[in-house]
Amino acid sequence: MKSEKLSFKFKFAFGIGQAGEGCFGQGLGFFLLFYYSQILGMSPGLAGSAIGIAVMIDAASDVFAGSISDHWQSKNGRRHPFMYASFVPLSLCFFLLFFPLVNSEWALFIWLAVFTNVARTMMSLYHVPHIALGAEITEDVADRTALVAYRQFFANIGGLF
Repeated sequence: MKSEKLSFKFKFAFGIGQAGEGCFGQGLGFFLLFYYSQILGMSPGLAGSAIGIAVMIDAASDVFAGSISDHWQSKNGRRHPFMYASFVPLSLCFFLLFFPLVNSEWALFIWLAVFTNVARTMMSLYHVPHIALGAEITEDVADRTALVAYRQFFANIGGLF
C-alpha cells in the first residue's frame, strides 16, 4: 500500500483499465438483445431468457471472483493474476457473441447463453479485482476517491464506444 500521494499518471493508468468494462457493459446492455432478436432473427423471448440466465449466474460469479481474489496468494499479488487471465477469454467471447457460428434458433439460444455466461464470468474476474485493487493501493481517502472517479470517468468514456 502506498503512503505517498498518487500521481496523475498513476491515477490515469488505473482508471483507463475500466474503459473496456464500459464498452463491454454497454455492448451487452444496450445492443445484444436487439442484435439477436432483430438482426439474427431469434425470438426476443428466447434471447431475453438466455441473457437473463447469464445475469443471474453473473450475480454468483461476482461473489466468487471477490472471494477467490481476496484469498489468492501469488508473487504477482492477489488481484493482478485474475485481471491478466480474463483478458483473452473475455475478448474472444465478446467477439464470438457478435459473430455466432450457428444459425438455427435453438443453437443461437445455446450460443448466446454459453458465451454470455462465460463473458460475464470473465468480466467478473477482471472487474471485481480491479475495484478491490483501488482500495488496496493507498490509505489516503482523497486518493481512493480520485481512483474511483478516474475509474468511473473511463468506464463512461468506454461506454460511448
